[in-house]
Amino acid sequence: MLNYKRNGYTLKNPPKNPCNAERMRKLLHEIGEEAKRNGTSEMTLEEINAEIYAARREMEAREAQSRQ
Repeated sequence: MLNYKRNGYTLKNPPKNPCNAERMRKLLHEIGEEAKRNGTSEMTLEEINAEIYAARREMEAREAQSRQ
């Protein structure tokens, strides 16, 4: 599970193995940097849910069309 802070993510229950914990922190940092690059880092939960909803509707429409 993650805690979210404006300056990044922290692990609620970090792994006991320090190597895994550091690897996870590095991966979370990379994900955050990618979100900043692609412009999604400031999206609200409502905006994220709207994007997911729209993508699912598009996928359903494509699948329905391919069945015809």
